[in-house]
Amino acid sequence: MFKLLRGDIYKLGHSIGFRVMVVLSLVFGVIGFVSLAYAGTMDKLEINLGGMDAFYTHFADFRTLMFVFVGVFSGLFIGEDFACRTFQGEVASGNSRSKVLLSKTLAFILGICTMIVIQKLIVTVGATIVNGFGADITGVVIGNMFRAGLMFMLQVSACSMICVLTSVLLKNKASIIATNFMILIVVDAILQMMSTMSDKALSFYIKTPLVLSLASSLPSISQSELVISIIIGFSTMICLYLVSNLHFRRCELK
Repeated sequence: MFKLLRGDIYKLGHSIGFRVMVVLSLVFGVIGFVSLAYAGTMDKLEINLGGMDAFYTHFADFRTLMFVFVGVFSGLFIGEDFACRTFQGEVASGNSRSKVLLSKTLAFILGICTMIVIQKLIVTVGATIVNGFGADITGVVIGNMFRAGLMFMLQVSACSMICVLTSVLLKNKASIIATNFMILIVVDAILQMMSTMSDKALSFYIKTPLVLSLASSLPSISQSELVISIIIGFSTMICLYLVSNLHFRRCELK
């Protein structure tokens, strides 16, 4: 398992698709920093948010962007390995299908978290350089920001497991990108619409990683809410992985 994971992380670092996503993360990080650190027209920029406020405010728009990134990245990374017959080769080498898929999934999540860290660092550090941090830099403040970032990564990773399942079902790189590019946004939109028509649907929706990606990333959160959010995040990841693995163990690898 360790050799598989080490190999997948190596391939991740040398993947053209991942490098493209990193470059896009840098670009959108700068865009996010400019939009939050400044306000006004291009001929008259006015100082706006400092580093801490920019960090938390950025989550709202960042969530939808990450859904798009995850959808595309699933095709560029997992779909690419199907296209290049990497899965087939690793299974033929004597590795169990469960270990192959788990290794690929962990590398996929690592790539997602890397993109999140890049953009959050650019937004926070950039806004701090321009407008100051906006608060006293204490262990509690930094700890809360670190916790918020980790919770966001957990919930986005939980959502991304839908793309792992779709990738295993479709296997075709183009189909994976086309489907997963929109799937999280469409699912989110449908659940939002249903939540406006039914209290039960609303109660379900606010307990999904789609909403918890923002709710658990607030500057303050109760201990009970944090525990529930962690349980839901990991439970979602495990359940979707098990479903993906069940299909992957039985499907034909061509």
